Amino acid sequence: MKSIFIIFLLIIFSSSFSLAKDNEKITVEEIENIFFGDKKKYPMMNEEKISTEELITGSKIYNKNKKWKEKRQQYRGIAKCKYDPKGGWDESNKCSAKVVRVVFSSSEKSQKRRPGDIFYALDAIEWLVHSWGYDQHFTKKFDFEEGDKPVPGMVCTEKIFSSGHRYIRCEVLKRTYYKKFEKFKKDSSNEKVLGHKLIKYIKQIRMVRGIRKKLGTTNYVLIGDMLNLTVADVKKNNISPDLQKRRALLKKYSLILRSIKKKLDEAKTSIDKDVSKLLKTYENLKVLPATANQTAINVDEAVNIIFDANQLVQSSALSAINNEEEKLLAMASIDFMQTLIDSILSTIPEKYYVETKELPLDLFSESELAELENIIITMTNKNKEIKSMELKKNMDIINISIDSSDTLKKINNLGMINSADRPLTRDSTVKIINQEIRKNLDSDILKSARKIFQKMDRNELADITKEASSIASEVASSSSVKEATSSRAVDREYGGQNLKKLIGAARNR
Repeated sequence: MKSIFIIFLLIIFSSSFSLAKDNEKITVEEIENIFFGDKKKYPMMNEEKISTEELITGSKIYNKNKKWKEKRQQYRGIAKCKYDPKGGWDESNKCSAKVVRVVFSSSEKSQKRRPGDIFYALDAIEWLVHSWGYDQHFTKKFDFEEGDKPVPGMVCTEKIFSSGHRYIRCEVLKRTYYKKFEKFKKDSSNEKVLGHKLIKYIKQIRMVRGIRKKLGTTNYVLIGDMLNLTVADVKKNNISPDLQKRRALLKKYSLILRSIKKKLDEAKTSIDKDVSKLLKTYENLKVLPATANQTAINVDEAVNIIFDANQLVQSSALSAINNEEEKLLAMASIDFMQTLIDSILSTIPEKYYVETKELPLDLFSESELAELENIIITMTNKNKEIKSMELKKNMDIINISIDSSDTLKKINNLGMINSADRPLTRDSTVKIINQEIRKNLDSDILKSARKIFQKMDRNELADITKEASSIASEVASSSSVKEATSSRAVDREYGGQNLKKLIGAARNR
């Protein structure tokens, strides 16, 4: 049983996941920021003044929020263990590994039923990142008193309480890594002196920070709770076979694109077979029988429109080996094509749709609802800004080869809007985080999770299986929740409820 779980983990999180900004050079400033933020180094002293009023206010806010969080604990499914104060470090690690394993191996229907679970998984990933690296390997913290001998490179904060009590808390890179860091300072072009573990950890931190930036928040638990508690029911769409065939081929095309991009980025493996698969998949799309279904007709027209972009992807990818200019063109054309494919897919109903319900008033405080509104607004703006910039950059690069603006305009005229211009819904929110995690997840995080699984006995693993099976059929419900409110066609087909409106409706009640 144990080996089955481990193998499954390895299959789910294989080398198809790449590191965030893997090719970006590590800098001295980046390392200092990761471990010490913007704190000044000793003998300069960082001060933290803490008033009695702040402590009291902070305690009140904490206790108030704690009450609401505890009310929502029963709806967190597989992630309950993460937010249960019982258990120590080992239990937290086990729980995080379990959450990651279950969430990323769940069925399409389960993902629709519990869309917030991906945010619990993100919370678990952050825990594993910091658990694996920061606390155990690279730094140490200690109290510093007058007369103590300073440790090279230490950063200290003097905590000053209004009661008059003062103490100094310091942190420093462990001796081994301090020496490596000092060598790197002398020659920052030679990253290898930092060592494999430190380099990996820096890139893991880049990953979690990159996701935070894209989401505009770290309150993943609150988002997860909200998303799960808006689901009333999950139902199967009656999708025509014509559309099912087109969706399957477009999804396959997208996956092949992702594989080509990864191989080009790593510059280690041949992509000839992948390009051949891409060509074959596009040809299969082109020869699909004509249909009376209007959506399918539009999809077929869109497939004709993207012909030039498809040709550019194939030619530039094959020419990219050992040619940086062609590689840049290939990467931009792949990203542009992914935007087009995503736009086409957005018009095809998914296998399942979600009926929504109002957020229960007895499970969220007014301040939490206000925070959720701000999170959604921030997330919407950030993603629009980031995606628009990325799209423009890619179009500027490929315009030497094809008229990307004309292609995009023709696709938009078919009602296939690119993701930067679409409103943020429940499904699109989940897709954002899914894509970011799957695109950037580092294998070392999974090694950490795998080691934890190896320590579990058969009974524990059997319990996880049982729990996962139970969660897969669970619908979050409450006696205080009203009947499903989503009845419009677009909601039935796409689960396209505007999150801001859902939260606003709860606040207005």
